[in-house]
Amino acid sequence: MKKYTLYLDESNAYNAKTKDNVLCVAGVIIPDNLTFKIKTEINQIKKDHLKNVDIPFHEQEIREVNNRRTKDPKVKEFMYYRSNGNCRELYKRLGNIFEENDLKVMGVCIDTEEIKTKYKTSQKIDGYRSAIELLMENFTQFLLVNNAKGKIILEARSSDSFSDTSSDVLVQTKYYFVMAMGTSMIPATDIQSRLTGIEFITKKENNYGLQLADFVPNGFARKRVGLKNHAINISDILEQQLYDGQLNDAKSFGMVSIPNH
Repeated sequence: MKKYTLYLDESNAYNAKTKDNVLCVAGVIIPDNLTFKIKTEINQIKKDHLKNVDIPFHEQEIREVNNRRTKDPKVKEFMYYRSNGNCRELYKRLGNIFEENDLKVMGVCIDTEEIKTKYKTSQKIDGYRSAIELLMENFTQFLLVNNAKGKIILEARSSDSFSDTSSDVLVQTKYYFVMAMGTSMIPATDIQSRLTGIEFITKKENNYGLQLADFVPNGFARKRVGLKNHAINISDILEQQLYDGQLNDAKSFGMVSIPNH
């Protein structure tokens, strides 16, 4: 049976004019049999650009350098991307990895304040955990369609992963709740038969799937709140690679917007 991993990251976007504030949790589905190939392709970029394969790519830091927001990045090697030409080459080569390997993209953009306004609720909404439930549902549909099994890997959000109140533990609790109860669309038995686990990995572990996922959510978050995209981006490729449920329905299975837009 085929195996896949859904790698996820998050990004926020805020529009000061409209006051829209959106969290996007999104990432990339990688077949396990392509993991080594993709690692090799990313390492080649690092060798060519940074001369060091042990440095994890981090989009926010790279953009801060390219946009002249910092002259002293934590990762000195990222100064290579101060040049627009070098930065464009990075994004072009990353886009090629998505396109040439036909990697599917999925995510959720959620505006918790708009939800509270529309539904007149006073209760605080955890957008991240709500997004995880929808992503579990859509990833399970992907696995059912492809007769496959899969796991989810996220970048660790907590500095203390052993704390019972840590955000990672709360997400893990949501995962097991959905595994036990199912969703409104997919019963628990189907989810249990396809999802094999959830893992939290730190950035310093240099995970290649997470580094690709790091370049996914920001463009979608900016689009959702009506902000102009960055001049150097791979948004067209990511839109093209959105999973559509094999039903030509990327709005339901690829990038879900909550509330609907």
